Amino acid sequence: MTDKLFYIIYNSYYKHGKFHNDIPPLTVFGIFCVAANSIIMTLVSIAYLYGDPLYLRNNHLPNKGLYFLTSIVFTYFTFYHNKRYQKIYKKHSKNKAYDELYSKVIAFSIMVLFIITPFIFILFYNKLYFGSW
Repeated sequence: MTDKLFYIIYNSYYKHGKFHNDIPPLTVFGIFCVAANSIIMTLVSIAYLYGDPLYLRNNHLPNKGLYFLTSIVFTYFTFYHNKRYQKIYKKHSKNKAYDELYSKVIAFSIMVLFIITPFIFILFYNKLYFGSW
């Protein structure tokens, strides 16, 4: 599933080799790093709030740089180590359904959802825990 998502996002920038004024592997690396960082920060926030529901009201999340570094390492080893992104591209480039507009809309919607996950979590947490609907 993540390979398909990666392919759709990657090929949106790569355009089967017809890209201009862009470095598709670097752009997609940034997008996936930000998404991974958002998910990691959400999971860490959940862990802190599970132990102390008021923790984030009185403190900030520690080690934010470590979370970003973790997302960089995670993204690199998941998609870029040994040029795995090229293998993903070759594997999925024959499937024309991944080049359709609806596939791109769904893929980018998923990535935006991943990126805004911390904000959604904050809103739901405040609504559920503090009851301020």
